[in-house]
Amino acid sequence: MAENEYFHIFLKDSKNAIPFSQIPGGGSGNIPQRDRKTHSEYLTSRFIAIWKEQADLKSERIAASIPTKDGFYIQFKGKAGCELVTKSLENIKKGIRLLNIKTIEQTEGEETFATVYVPKGQTDFFLKKIRDYADPAKDTDKGNFKNQPLVNSIEDILIASQLESFWQDSAELIPSEVANWCEVWLLYPENINKGDVITKFFDICIAIGIEFKRESLHFPERLIVLIKADRKNLKELIERCDNIAEFRKAQDTASFWTSQSNLEQLEWVKDLISRMKVVDSIVVISILDSGINNGHLLLQPILSDKDCHAYNSEWGIHDNDEHGTLMSGIAAYDNLVEKLSSSLPIEIMHKLESIKILPPKTVSENPYEHWGAITAQAISNAEISNPDYKRVFCMAVTSSMGTDNGRPSSWSAEIDTLASGADDGISRLFVISAGNVKTQEDWLLYPESNKDNPIQSPAQSWNALTVGAYTKKIQINEEKYKLYRALASADSLSPYSTTSFSWEDHKWPIKPDIVMEGGNLAVAPDGFIANHEDLSSLTISAKPTKNQFDIINGTSEATAHASWLAGQLQVRYPEAWPETIRGLIVHSADWSKELISQFNID
Repeated sequence: MAENEYFHIFLKDSKNAIPFSQIPGGGSGNIPQRDRKTHSEYLTSRFIAIWKEQADLKSERIAASIPTKDGFYIQFKGKAGCELVTKSLENIKKGIRLLNIKTIEQTEGEETFATVYVPKGQTDFFLKKIRDYADPAKDTDKGNFKNQPLVNSIEDILIASQLESFWQDSAELIPSEVANWCEVWLLYPENINKGDVITKFFDICIAIGIEFKRESLHFPERLIVLIKADRKNLKELIERCDNIAEFRKAQDTASFWTSQSNLEQLEWVKDLISRMKVVDSIVVISILDSGINNGHLLLQPILSDKDCHAYNSEWGIHDNDEHGTLMSGIAAYDNLVEKLSSSLPIEIMHKLESIKILPPKTVSENPYEHWGAITAQAISNAEISNPDYKRVFCMAVTSSMGTDNGRPSSWSAEIDTLASGADDGISRLFVISAGNVKTQEDWLLYPESNKDNPIQSPAQSWNALTVGAYTKKIQINEEKYKLYRALASADSLSPYSTTSFSWEDHKWPIKPDIVMEGGNLAVAPDGFIANHEDLSSLTISAKPTKNQFDIINGTSEATAHASWLAGQLQVRYPEAWPETIRGLIVHSADWSKELISQFNID
């Protein structure tokens, strides 16, 4: 189990009352013992040397009329295999902030480094802690040295002017002489206006000559902006800006992969397969769609021919219009870019199943009134074929027909019956897309048009997990689109997503139940709005002889992400009911500040 990963607790059988007894005492953790005099003298000398070196550097820059930051960045190093008491390295009232913590594996054990910002006028803060530690008159009533856990845990103190002190990804990803897109995590204290922080940072970027995106992500005490910088640029930012907390490599966008030749894409696929282990599992994500072309190398290990079904055998099991295959890439791998970019082994803990409910284009479309029956019969066929599977039903097939202010349709009523097990006693988990906003006219009115475009049938189902879309995607990398901007800001409602905003109050459930990544739209300088690869997600191509990769967006993408998540939970908790999996997902969801602002939620 990964560090800081915890399981939900399922209570079983009977309970027993056990008297509580308080556990006495408590240690200070794995903190090394030090010689008080020697250690305090060493750390004092290091601080004095650091402050002098920093002051000299600042004087040199000022003398040369080079702008410089007001405060200082320093780095505390812990002893390998021991704890560094990082919580005592911050004092918010004095403006002393803990910026980042990183660990490096050494032969003797893990070595911890903490980077701290010290504002102008607070250089004596840590020196006083060390002097109090060295002074017997400051000993506690129990005879311990003042500040003993903190000072004993510090192995050394360094100037944090090196780029490595702030870089949180692999050092191999630090830009060299060639500028690359990077994330800058800026410190944003509560008592400082975030607009001022961003404006000041952009002014510094302009002065240095660094390209940047004006959109930003906002988190408690952190702002994230994107810049295109080389190593020299990043080092100069450290010298000029008082708000740097971290640097990270910007996430590669879909166009990086789709722009490559099929042969190059195939090499990436083969590398991923070489690192992939498919665990034998009865957990299956069943995709009700247009079929799936399982000849793709990334699908062959997890979708066999026997798990490809069709409502009508005359339709064939192949993908009619590519949509089902696009869904499968996300349902199987979730973040495909993350998997391709990594060099680490990965485990696939679930399988896929294809249940074709859409006819080929050569066949007339199924009448709407039959869709509920077709869905039920197609599911029944699959369940009879493989009765032991634990299924998550993933469906991004919806219709504006049967959408009536949240009132049930024959299709949604069938989904409710199947999900509840009212007829056969078998409960099922359905993950269904909310449906998309599709027209230029509506996109121009974003987000008001998203409030007016209602959830589509059968997503009004009470018992289904209905999935809408939000987006974090605001970065367009292609040079020829540099004057384009993203329509939605980060963490806002995706321009594709429908809502239940227009439904009659208090009569029907609030839908969607959750939102997942569904992509964004690009606004051209003339105001025209269109989708763009960089604002979509990477997935598997339905035509691998031409391309290994393709893109997907909208509530279809969001539904596939949610289905992947449900599959992981079902693997983790094999005995959990479908209702429990749905409940865990819904109750772990939260509103972003941007969504609250968009919909005026109190």
